[in-house]
Amino acid sequence: MSTFRQVVDEEEQETQEFKTAREAFTAPTFFIQLCVPLSGPVSHGVTRAASPPPARSSPPPSLPLSCHSCITMAINFGINFGWEWASLSGWGNKQDKAAWPGIPVWGLNNAAGSCLALDMPLTTFLIGFMCSLLGTGGTQKEVRERKCKMLASHVCEGGWWRYTPVKVRNLCNRSLCVGLFVTALIGAPSFLLAWAVVGGGLFAGYEYTIFKALWATFVSAVVYTLVYPAAIDRFYFSDLLFEDLHKKATRLNVPPLVAQPALI
Repeated sequence: MSTFRQVVDEEEQETQEFKTAREAFTAPTFFIQLCVPLSGPVSHGVTRAASPPPARSSPPPSLPLSCHSCITMAINFGINFGWEWASLSGWGNKQDKAAWPGIPVWGLNNAAGSCLALDMPLTTFLIGFMCSLLGTGGTQKEVRERKCKMLASHVCEGGWWRYTPVKVRNLCNRSLCVGLFVTALIGAPSFLLAWAVVGGGLFAGYEYTIFKALWATFVSAVVYTLVYPAAIDRFYFSDLLFEDLHKKATRLNVPPLVAQPALI
């Protein structure tokens, strides 16, 4: 019974550490803790004391959040710049940048075939949807390879994350909700600001190409930072949690029939 109590005590201690991390998870500390790679396997949100190196080789640490964000930003910059360049320059056939068609605020019946009222909110939605749907798969793979620590489920349910859709469990539903959320939070205000600047005129084609690529880069950085905690939520790694408990039970010689109910 004493060994069983030791297993339970270790689980309670780990839970208390995650609660402490959640209380410290304000926006500034979130960036500091996740953007700086730690020695050994990355412990996202939970900084542990240095321990002696294990006897067997451990997997290399994962990339910090800043590296993942930079990769996402580079991909979105390239996609949006390439799309606008191809559509407005006719795949490079219009060498004179002044000949590129301008983008109006409203209406699709124009040389560009688009408008700010459609392009900016739609682009924001697609960035939010695709980053949530596809952009976090690599991070989850790193968790399963033991290169990255899991995050306690109640972290995403508290703090400023409770006002976001990251706590939606289903991946497709969460991606849809994130897309709509960032469209309302970023896409709509960005369009209103662009409307106020352009007024009733046209946004020059070449200038809009540069603007949209940089703007999409910013949006993707915000979106990826938003959906990253959901990717490492412990809720999605119940098999790893059971494996960890089994290893503890084996190390402490706890009978299997005692270790398994302890997880429940």
